[in-house]
Amino acid sequence: MYRCAALIIALLFAGCSSSSTLPAGNIQATGALGAASGPFSAAYSGNYSLTACGPLHSHDGAFSFSGKGTATFFHHSLETGHMSAPSGVCSWSGSATLKSKLHPANTITVSLALQRPNRSPNNPCQTQGLDIHWAVTAGTGKFANGTGSGTLKFTCQSNGSYSDGWTGTLAF
Repeated sequence: MYRCAALIIALLFAGCSSSSTLPAGNIQATGALGAASGPFSAAYSGNYSLTACGPLHSHDGAFSFSGKGTATFFHHSLETGHMSAPSGVCSWSGSATLKSKLHPANTITVSLALQRPNRSPNNPCQTQGLDIHWAVTAGTGKFANGTGSGTLKFTCQSNGSYSDGWTGTLAF
């Protein structure tokens, strides 16, 4: 027993007398992460408001939407947007912003465009088979130098709710 206790005490002294300094070296952290890019997809749902585009000189069209969902590179995120169309022409255009819920400083703003097919009535909820096209116009946070484009499709319900799907590419 005496030998065991003596061994433990000797080991403790040996451990305490060892050098408390680490070798000095040139340790540096690298700067910012490199750019990322790839396929982009998103799915959101929320509420919308729609005034259909009327005949020439009657009333303009207006569409606004706000929802939450998930997106590549954003994860859980929010979307808000609006589109409008002059009466008679009914070519819709506007913008949308996607914003990270976890990191609210990370956003992208995109332009939105939907053309009118052969003078038939259309709106963002009823595109007559055409796609709404989007293109990045601005970004903040990690998306400050973002670029990208793709398509967007809405599915709208008569109770004012919607779901949508985004596809395309995004680089930042």
